[in-house]
Amino acid sequence: MNWLILRGLIREKRHWGNFPLDFEQALGSSDPKVRVHCLDFPGFGTESSRPSPFRMEGIVDDLRARWRALPSGESPEWGILAISLGGMVAMNWTSRYPQDFKRAVLINSSGAGVSPVYRRMLPANYPGVASMFFKNTLERERTVLELTTHLQGEKLEARARTQAGFAIPVKSRDGIAQITAALVFKTPETLPVPTLILTAKGDRLVDWRCSDDLARRFGAELRIHPTGNHDLSVDDPAWIAREVSDWTRRNPV
Repeated sequence: MNWLILRGLIREKRHWGNFPLDFEQALGSSDPKVRVHCLDFPGFGTESSRPSPFRMEGIVDDLRARWRALPSGESPEWGILAISLGGMVAMNWTSRYPQDFKRAVLINSSGAGVSPVYRRMLPANYPGVASMFFKNTLERERTVLELTTHLQGEKLEARARTQAGFAIPVKSRDGIAQITAALVFKTPETLPVPTLILTAKGDRLVDWRCSDDLARRFGAELRIHPTGNHDLSVDDPAWIAREVSDWTRRNPV
């Protein structure tokens, strides 16, 4: 199976770090046909020259056009794994184009009409998120890591500098467009594909109960990390791989 993995708000695919390769290798132990692919949202990373849509449907249709050109290798089947805002993209995508993916994994995401706004982004983070648009690249990367991971000291600084070294400056207009898309995003009533929801009790950006709310709405399996922060791909990537591998093995499609 091929996997498309998507990042979150004002992120690009290079922010995954080593996660795509580690995830592919972990799942490849039971399925040698596994291949992991990444795409950037319009307005970010490789797509920074093009404006971000203000609606989730526009983001999805942009991604879908590029996804359809990706090589599928030995397997024609695809799964989608997405974190935070990427999870909203995955929900919209699978609900509108149910034939595209056989599985979906949502990490620390949320949905309007399912969870209250004060849980979808904890109010203590409003000043920090707003300040990112007025900071240079290094300061912004440092702030994001402080908000979303448990990294501290030298490890946090080293990763912030690495990410600042490749990150393309974010246009305020594109950041606002993504925030708007998330705010007006309408959560589907159901998801037509088998779905695993991963969350972390230590998430300081989004209340973990938002994932519980989504699991109840969709009748999806929920697995909870006891300590991780919002960006589990940084705090415990091996846990993500183990949980997805176990879930796929227990729930063949």
